[in-house]
Amino acid sequence: MMRLTQPHKSVTRNNALVALLLIALLPISASAASVTGKYIKAGGKTTILEISVGKPAPPSIIVEQSLSNKNKVTSASPKPKKINGNGNTKWLLTNTRPGKQKLTVQLASPLKGSVRAILRYRDPTNGRFIEKNITP
Repeated sequence: MMRLTQPHKSVTRNNALVALLLIALLPISASAASVTGKYIKAGGKTTILEISVGKPAPPSIIVEQSLSNKNKVTSASPKPKKINGNGNTKWLLTNTRPGKQKLTVQLASPLKGSVRAILRYRDPTNGRFIEKNITP
Protein backbone atom coordinates (compact mmCIF):
# COMPACT_ATOMS: atom_id res chain seq x y z
CA MET A 1 0.00 0.00 0.00
CA MET A 2 1.24 3.47 -0.90
CA ARG A 3 1.73 5.91 1.86
CA LEU A 4 0.63 9.55 1.29
CA THR A 5 2.88 12.22 2.70
CA GLN A 6 2.20 15.83 3.58
CA PRO A 7 3.96 18.44 1.39
CA HIS A 8 6.78 20.28 3.07
CA LYS A 9 5.68 23.46 4.88
CA SER A 10 7.93 25.69 2.74
CA VAL A 11 6.33 24.40 -0.49
CA THR A 12 2.83 25.16 0.83
CA ARG A 13 3.96 28.60 2.02
CA ASN A 14 5.58 29.40 -1.36
CA ASN A 15 2.44 28.37 -3.25
CA ALA A 16 0.33 30.59 -1.00
CA LEU A 17 2.74 33.51 -1.51
CA VAL A 18 2.61 33.13 -5.31
CA ALA A 19 -1.20 33.03 -5.23
CA LEU A 20 -1.34 36.19 -3.09
CA LEU A 21 1.02 38.03 -5.44
CA LEU A 22 -1.06 37.09 -8.47
CA ILE A 23 -4.25 38.23 -6.79
CA ALA A 24 -2.61 41.49 -5.67
CA LEU A 25 -1.37 42.27 -9.19
CA LEU A 26 -4.65 41.46 -10.93
CA PRO A 27 -6.47 44.73 -10.06
CA ILE A 28 -3.48 46.79 -11.24
CA SER A 29 -3.63 45.43 -14.76
CA ALA A 30 -7.43 45.53 -14.85
CA SER A 31 -7.60 49.13 -13.63
CA ALA A 32 -5.35 50.62 -16.29
CA ALA A 33 -6.61 53.98 -17.51
CA SER A 34 -9.03 53.75 -20.34
CA VAL A 35 -9.80 56.73 -22.52
CA THR A 36 -12.25 56.18 -25.35
CA GLY A 37 -14.19 58.37 -27.70
CA LYS A 38 -17.22 58.11 -29.94
CA TYR A 39 -19.13 60.47 -32.17
CA ILE A 40 -22.64 61.05 -30.88
CA LYS A 41 -23.36 63.32 -33.83
CA ALA A 42 -21.38 63.81 -37.02
CA GLY A 43 -23.70 65.47 -39.49
CA GLY A 44 -25.61 68.62 -40.18
CA LYS A 45 -24.00 71.74 -38.75
CA THR A 46 -22.82 70.04 -35.55
CA THR A 47 -20.31 67.40 -34.51
CA ILE A 48 -20.36 66.03 -30.96
CA LEU A 49 -17.50 63.85 -29.76
CA GLU A 50 -17.96 62.18 -26.37
CA ILE A 51 -14.78 61.34 -24.45
CA SER A 52 -15.01 58.71 -21.69
CA VAL A 53 -12.22 58.65 -19.10
CA GLY A 54 -11.67 55.68 -16.78
CA LYS A 55 -9.79 55.39 -13.46
CA PRO A 56 -7.10 56.44 -12.92
CA ALA A 57 -7.49 59.39 -15.26
CA PRO A 58 -4.50 60.68 -17.20
CA PRO A 59 -3.47 64.22 -16.17
CA SER A 60 -4.15 65.55 -19.67
CA ILE A 61 -5.59 64.48 -23.02
CA ILE A 62 -4.91 66.06 -26.40
CA VAL A 63 -7.86 65.83 -28.78
CA GLU A 64 -7.45 66.78 -32.42
CA GLN A 65 -10.51 66.75 -34.67
CA SER A 66 -10.04 66.92 -38.42
CA LEU A 67 -12.68 67.91 -40.94
CA SER A 68 -12.20 68.18 -44.67
CA ASN A 69 -11.12 71.73 -45.50
CA LYS A 70 -14.48 72.44 -47.20
CA ASN A 71 -15.91 73.09 -43.69
CA LYS A 72 -15.74 76.29 -41.67
CA VAL A 73 -15.85 76.04 -37.88
CA THR A 74 -17.90 78.86 -36.33
CA SER A 75 -17.61 77.84 -32.65
CA ALA A 76 -16.54 75.02 -30.36
CA SER A 77 -17.18 74.02 -26.77
CA PRO A 78 -15.29 73.73 -24.53
CA LYS A 79 -13.02 76.40 -25.93
CA PRO A 80 -10.31 74.71 -28.00
CA LYS A 81 -6.63 75.53 -27.82
CA LYS A 82 -6.57 76.07 -31.59
CA ILE A 83 -8.91 76.25 -34.57
CA ASN A 84 -7.23 76.62 -37.92
CA GLY A 85 -8.68 77.34 -41.34
CA ASN A 86 -8.15 73.87 -42.78
CA GLY A 87 -10.78 72.14 -40.62
CA ASN A 88 -8.65 71.14 -37.62
CA THR A 89 -9.67 71.84 -34.03
CA LYS A 90 -7.37 71.00 -31.14
CA TRP A 91 -8.17 70.76 -27.42
CA LEU A 92 -5.84 70.29 -24.48
CA LEU A 93 -7.94 68.80 -21.69
CA THR A 94 -6.12 69.20 -18.38
CA ASN A 95 -6.83 67.99 -14.85
CA THR A 96 -9.02 65.27 -16.33
CA ARG A 97 -11.28 63.21 -14.08
CA PRO A 98 -13.06 59.91 -14.64
CA GLY A 99 -16.34 60.38 -16.45
CA LYS A 100 -17.63 61.70 -19.76
CA GLN A 101 -17.06 65.00 -21.53
CA LYS A 102 -18.59 66.23 -24.77
CA LEU A 103 -16.69 68.28 -27.35
CA THR A 104 -19.03 70.17 -29.67
CA VAL A 105 -18.16 71.91 -32.93
CA GLN A 106 -20.59 74.16 -34.82
CA LEU A 107 -20.12 74.59 -38.57
CA ALA A 108 -21.17 77.42 -40.88
CA SER A 109 -22.94 74.92 -43.19
CA PRO A 110 -23.78 71.22 -43.08
CA LEU A 111 -20.77 68.90 -42.80
CA LYS A 112 -19.08 68.25 -46.12
CA GLY A 113 -16.84 65.21 -46.31
CA SER A 114 -15.56 63.23 -43.37
CA VAL A 115 -14.69 63.84 -39.74
CA ARG A 116 -12.24 62.04 -37.47
CA ALA A 117 -10.46 62.63 -34.19
CA ILE A 118 -7.25 61.52 -32.53
CA LEU A 119 -6.95 61.14 -28.74
CA ARG A 120 -3.44 61.34 -27.27
CA TYR A 121 -2.45 60.79 -23.65
CA ARG A 122 -0.01 59.04 -21.34
CA ASP A 123 -1.31 56.03 -19.45
CA PRO A 124 -0.94 57.04 -15.76
CA THR A 125 -0.26 53.43 -14.68
CA ASN A 126 2.81 52.85 -16.87
CA GLY A 127 3.66 56.14 -18.65
CA ARG A 128 3.09 54.69 -22.13
CA PHE A 129 2.02 57.13 -24.83
CA ILE A 130 -1.38 56.16 -26.26
CA GLU A 131 -2.92 57.40 -29.50
CA LYS A 132 -6.44 56.40 -30.57
CA ASN A 133 -8.23 57.20 -33.81
CA ILE A 134 -11.96 57.91 -33.60
CA THR A 135 -14.32 57.85 -36.58
CA PRO A 136 -18.13 57.95 -36.72
